[in-house]
Amino acid sequence: MGQIRLASFYSVRGITNFNAFSRDGVGIFIDDVPYDLSAFQNLGFNDLERVEILRGPQNTLYGRSSLGGVINVVTRKPTNEFEFNNSISYGNFDDFKAQASISGPLVEDKLFFRLSGDYSTRDGYVRNTFLDRDVDGGSGGNGRVKLLWTPSLDWEVSFNASFDDYREGAAPYVCLMNPIHQRLT
Repeated sequence: MGQIRLASFYSVRGITNFNAFSRDGVGIFIDDVPYDLSAFQNLGFNDLERVEILRGPQNTLYGRSSLGGVINVVTRKPTNEFEFNNSISYGNFDDFKAQASISGPLVEDKLFFRLSGDYSTRDGYVRNTFLDRDVDGGSGGNGRVKLLWTPSLDWEVSFNASFDDYREGAAPYVCLMNPIHQRLT
């Protein structure tokens, strides 16, 4: 997996999802929901149960956009017992990240919930000498809510919702053309 700013790129068996504004060659699924044009999304990888990587064409199981394979992300299910997890990290350039999840029963043995999310912020590290400030900082977060209802041993009904909101600073590079090559612009 590669990542530049707000884009994530995945490659399975030499086929990538780096196809601007076209269908991906690698299918990305989170809890069996497809994410088309996934290169332009920051997927929140917190509170995971597992990540499955299926190599080779998976069109019969997962439909289009899975020529190279499928990356299937499975998030943790709500639990019948109360649990809470969190982590906080801090690094260079005031890089701060916090993650948390909470789960438990709403109705014992019948209805369960799970809330999870993360928030991150980072100062820029490329200096714009004209503006005299760092220009490529960013912040944002994502969250997920899951409800699980088990009316009987044979039935399981789930509701999943997620959101993400990331704000990134300006791109730190500007193309300056040589007057000899003005025909290229």
